[in-house]
Amino acid sequence: MERVRGNPSERMIETSATVEDAIAFFRTHREPDFSRARILVADSAGASAVIEAKDGKMHVQRANRSRGFGYCDPRLQGMLTRSHEPTVANGAAILHACIQKVETATKYVSADLKQPRFRRF
Repeated sequence: MERVRGNPSERMIETSATVEDAIAFFRTHREPDFSRARILVADSAGASAVIEAKDGKMHVQRANRSRGFGYCDPRLQGMLTRSHEPTVANGAAILHACIQKVETATKYVSADLKQPRFRRF
């Protein structure tokens, strides 16, 4: 797999507009953090995917809805029941509410993949 300059997840965010773009990126670029972490990506069409590695192979769990996993999921589900309008502002509020602040936790957040301004933690 191809190595990238700097952080692979940052490069994926900079070059991907859709979930399928992100999946294609990780099929060809090495992400060492998949040895201990997984990533959730979503796009403005409502698609999402959890990408991770198991037994040395990339695994992708696709969905056509917003979702969370692990630490964030209960909080996400509660916030989704209060506001159904899919806006960048609502998405940003949910992302910030779900940030996990431990050593191996949330690293990047971007509420708008059309203009990927992400915040690194």
